[in-house]
Amino acid sequence: MFQKLSDLQTKSKTGIYLFWCKLLLAFLHIITFGFSIYGIIVTSKSIWKSIIGSGLLALSVITMLLSISAFVLILIGLIGINMKGKKIIFIIYIVIVVFDLIINYIILGNTTESEYLSDYVAIVEHCEQMLQTNKSTATELFCWDNPTTWSLKQYTRYRTLTLYDIFAGVSAPTTILIVAFIILVFLQPDAFDPKSPDSQPLDPQSNDPNAQNIADPENPDAQNQNDNNKAPKSQDNKAISPPPENPPKATANNANKEPQKDTKPEQNNTKPPAQNQNANPPPKQQQPPDEEPHEYEYEYIEEEDFEEEEDEFVPQ
Repeated sequence: MFQKLSDLQTKSKTGIYLFWCKLLLAFLHIITFGFSIYGIIVTSKSIWKSIIGSGLLALSVITMLLSISAFVLILIGLIGINMKGKKIIFIIYIVIVVFDLIINYIILGNTTESEYLSDYVAIVEHCEQMLQTNKSTATELFCWDNPTTWSLKQYTRYRTLTLYDIFAGVSAPTTILIVAFIILVFLQPDAFDPKSPDSQPLDPQSNDPNAQNIADPENPDAQNQNDNNKAPKSQDNKAISPPPENPPKATANNANKEPQKDTKPEQNNTKPPAQNQNANPPPKQQQPPDEEPHEYEYEYIEEEDFEEEEDEFVPQ
């Protein structure tokens, strides 16, 4: 009951229906207040009170007080003012509206067609008596001012059938709306204790990191996607520290430490020396039994070496 439209829109459609129901009830309470003032004006005449009585006047005054009280309470609910005892205020509002409706139905019972005819007959009989006695009173002056049947019927109609029409037109929708209002209020889980504006619902798409880390058993890929989305953000937020300008100074502990030896073998960039062509040929390698050794190649090489040596020692 004590929630704003912005708070009710975040919920289901029942919250919006509740707001419009409160708005219509406030409008009907104002209309009832205006109709009750009209009833007070037309039934407060001395001629009417002396002939018919002041019953309708008293009922109109009670309706005016109850309708304005109900309007103030429903206006508090529309504005959304936080106050203590919300359940008690809700109960008081319902009681006031129920009593207001009861008074309205009593007024309807006293302004029917039969009551109109009986009041008209009472006024006609009273005027006949006043005219026979020839008393100079306000009632006699009224009878002289309204000598015709039509004028007396109009006078009675404004105080009976007209009141019936206006109160019937406001009592029926008020009864329907108050029943719907009670149902909609109890459909709201936090109608009397609304959540604070700082609290946010647990939504996977919210900014709450705890809400994003909740695993969804039906959609396991959503958790991995959230983790991947969070990783670049955390890296971007970190400031890149520049490299130190000066190397760290050597300390006593560092000086005592022996330099670490490079365990990696040194790479020998020198090329192996060229083999002498006159050197003995390498020994024959063992070949698999399936293949025959190529001995003719080695014999040919030996013959070439021998001829070269003989050429060198030939005298000129």
